Amino acid sequence: MVFQPYPNEQKFGLIISNKISKKAVERNRVKRLLMAVVKEEFGGKEGKFLFLAKKSSLAGTREDFIKEMEEFERKIK
Repeated sequence: MVFQPYPNEQKFGLIISNKISKKAVERNRVKRLLMAVVKEEFGGKEGKFLFLAKKSSLAGTREDFIKEMEEFERKIK
């Protein structure tokens, strides 16, 4: 996860490689879950965010992603 402060702008990027899973269905599931959590957690924060999914994210649940985002938010404050 990478964060760059950028005033008056908010951008999110997700990288979910084919190395994570060859099946697009699995990659899209992770992408949808992760993007929903990111918008909830960082909806009002200005800056540029880049998230790189790991292999373990395939088994992740919404609660797991929320927990990771809360840890990340504490680091960038």
